[in-house]
Amino acid sequence: MKSVVDRIKTLVELRDQGSISKEEFDQMLELLEQELHRENKDASALNADRAPQNIEPSGKRKTVLLVSAAGVLVLFVLSFFTMVPAFLWDSDGDGFHNYRNDNCPAVSGTCQGCLDSDNDGFADSEDECPMESSKTCKGCPDRDNDGVADKADSCLNEPGSSSCSGCPDRDSDGVSDSLDQCPEEKGSANFHGCSKERMVELERKKLEQGLAIKAPPSCKATAGEHWIRFVNGHYEFSKFETKGFKDVKSNQTVQELNAYFELKGTLKPKPIIVKPEPKPKPMGKGLTHAEQAELNGLIEIEKNGGLLTASQKKRMKTLEMKRHTYVD
Repeated sequence: MKSVVDRIKTLVELRDQGSISKEEFDQMLELLEQELHRENKDASALNADRAPQNIEPSGKRKTVLLVSAAGVLVLFVLSFFTMVPAFLWDSDGDGFHNYRNDNCPAVSGTCQGCLDSDNDGFADSEDECPMESSKTCKGCPDRDNDGVADKADSCLNEPGSSSCSGCPDRDSDGVSDSLDQCPEEKGSANFHGCSKERMVELERKKLEQGLAIKAPPSCKATAGEHWIRFVNGHYEFSKFETKGFKDVKSNQTVQELNAYFELKGTLKPKPIIVKPEPKPKPMGKGLTHAEQAELNGLIEIEKNGGLLTASQKKRMKTLEMKRHTYVD
């Protein structure tokens, strides 16, 4: 059967392995200590029985008994400090019991036996700001005492919510007041802190004023487009808030947007293109039909032996020269 000391060592190993809880460890250790104490008492009684009986006069008998009692006491003290060091030692000398309350038995420290460089009550191993003394936020400063450490607080001087990076959130909907379009009404992040109905109402008013808004996610036809506006009864999309807008060309998209915003938008009509009257095509190499007929008539007069006037000859020469140049 294992000795009490061996059982104490086994108990410590079980605790270090996490096989038993701290409460179970303390209870079982107390029972083992009581058992060890009983063993020491039994050993002391046995030593007393083995002590030589003295039948001398009473004075000498008292002396022998005192010597025997002193020996038993010394034996008990020696056994107490040498046989059960497992629950007495403070190996790092920091005042914390190795197996009871020293979380770092190999290192001398002030925080349950562990190092605490800034003396704020958080051990360095658990202190998220080991060089800054603070009693809150796992050892990190919290200027506005809102439970959000300064290093993660986007509103250092305003107490806020941990769900909003330390910024105020009056309606507790997870959207900070600075980004919440309905700061007094609880909504959702998908609708900028408003309910869907309230958000649609606000966006419809902006569209009616000609302002651009973010395109609704439910409208599949707007995929890739980020902004939308409503101008003269027609929808326009753009990837930018103030430029690059183009007309919606799908009737399905118009119907989806009308249903979402409860508007009566229409497709923008296509512009009517008026084609110009076709110009008369030139005859020959550069004459119109009329000019060609005029030239043919002058040539016919000469063939028939007729005489051309000076103005006719000049005209005929002009037309013959024009035949060699293209005229539109």
